[in-house]
Amino acid sequence: MNVTTEHRPRPVKRHSAPPDQYTHDLNNLFAVMIGNLDHLREMLRDNDVARACAEDALEAALRGTDLTRRLAARQGSIVKQAAPVRK
Repeated sequence: MNVTTEHRPRPVKRHSAPPDQYTHDLNNLFAVMIGNLDHLREMLRDNDVARACAEDALEAALRGTDLTRRLAARQGSIVKQAAPVRK
């Protein structure tokens, strides 16, 4: 190996946002999680500690939908935000 040879750093490859199908699938997963957590939260109205845990998980899932929406917007897709369904 010639130590006098100039070593140039390799260009960093940029990874694009996930394809449309991935953001769609993620959004579907979050929709199921949000629906179930919202239902669980209502079932736990008499247990403050368990209800708080369900609310924290629900908030995290809602943040996940926001992240999915931002990723989709970055790649030019439109993703509807998942939300609990009220009956």
